[in-house]
Amino acid sequence: MKEELLKKEVKKFYNNIDSLINIIAMDIDEFCAYGFSHATEDNRKFYFMDNEADILAVAHLDTVQQTVKFSMDKKNGLIHSPQLDDRLGAYIILEHLLRDMNYDVLLTIDEEKGRSTARSFNNGKKYNWMFSFDRRGTDAVMYQYESPEMIEV
Repeated sequence: MKEELLKKEVKKFYNNIDSLINIIAMDIDEFCAYGFSHATEDNRKFYFMDNEADILAVAHLDTVQQTVKFSMDKKNGLIHSPQLDDRLGAYIILEHLLRDMNYDVLLTIDEEKGRSTARSFNNGKKYNWMFSFDRRGTDAVMYQYESPEMIEV
């Protein structure tokens, strides 16, 4: 059952590959189309989409790679691109999950420099849950929120 669901999701993903390619190639300023653009005190940017949710999805848009490169290996189900860190997370949050779930979206820059503009984000809301896809593998990191109950979930 779980494997069937995964295959269905992967097929949906490949059917929307043009959206992923667009997000990989987008200039950071073009992300304002997804929500309001905000500037930090030192004039760096972050983008926030308020969907009046109590869940927040987060992705960073910056990459250390300067050249857009992209290739697909359909035989092995792999997509290769240096820009996927964390544009793949942005794609999943903006183009894939948002169709079926309700959450606010925060897109930041300068994570790769250790100066994420997420530090400047404060909309006064208290979120029940936050998530991001900026990790390799299938594990979940809970940082200071880890408890036996959360591990069970």
